[in-house]
Amino acid sequence: MERMQIKLSECTVFVHWDCCLCGNDFKSGSVMADAFVDGRDYGVVCEECVRGGPEKIRKRMIKRAESLRRRAASLESLASQAIIDCATWADWEELERTLLADLNGV
Repeated sequence: MERMQIKLSECTVFVHWDCCLCGNDFKSGSVMADAFVDGRDYGVVCEECVRGGPEKIRKRMIKRAESLRRRAASLESLASQAIIDCATWADWEELERTLLADLNGV
């Protein structure tokens, strides 16, 4: 049986993360929680999961897995059937140059 441990540490990088367990988008604070499965780094864990404890974590993981399965089915369907109209990379670069020029007053 696999063993998951959630360890706390000081956080010095204040950015937005996605919880590896429930998918929740959160901003890190002064404390960071990381999940390890059998000693291997699994990802960053949100405050809500830590606050909820093991049983709440389990429920949030199951809910996230169900959501990911639905999303995967949708992506597979789109990949095999959808007509995809996409801007070109040249369009991207041109818009980026225009926006940067506007910011710099050029």
